[in-house]
Amino acid sequence: MASPTASNFRNCPPGLDSALPSVTVLYTGPGYFRTLGARVLSGRDFSDSDVDANSPVAIVNQRFADQHWHGQSPIGKSLRVLPTFPGETDRSRVTVVGLVSNVVHNDRTLQDFPPLLYVPGGDSQALLRTSVAPSSLASAVKREIYSVAPDIPAPIWPLDELIAEN
Repeated sequence: MASPTASNFRNCPPGLDSALPSVTVLYTGPGYFRTLGARVLSGRDFSDSDVDANSPVAIVNQRFADQHWHGQSPIGKSLRVLPTFPGETDRSRVTVVGLVSNVVHNDRTLQDFPPLLYVPGGDSQALLRTSVAPSSLASAVKREIYSVAPDIPAPIWPLDELIAEN
């Protein structure tokens, strides 16, 4: 699952001295958008190597692209992403490698999606898509997680319930 942080960014070219806008940054990994049913509209999804190498790449949602590039393709554009919190990775410059459809993350009643910047990495959360009741798989999923990482808590929440609570 994505982990949000708020970061500042600067649209290239370097040396732009305007006030830095703020954007929500979500840390994700390969398959995140497919799991949520979002479409990669152009470019590509993250790969395992992007996550493993902490690659300086990013994916933006359609709202971000519309707001900042006004109909131009975001693929290949460069952004400067500044860390917000102590200890957060300083990504300096990231290159946009993908454009995704706007995704509901917390509130299905939203009529206006916020601009989002996705970067590879983050915490150890997982999203699973299933055609059966999630509760029927909970024990098996927890068992698999504990078999490779016994010290990691593995709470399981159906996404519909998480969205309904927010």
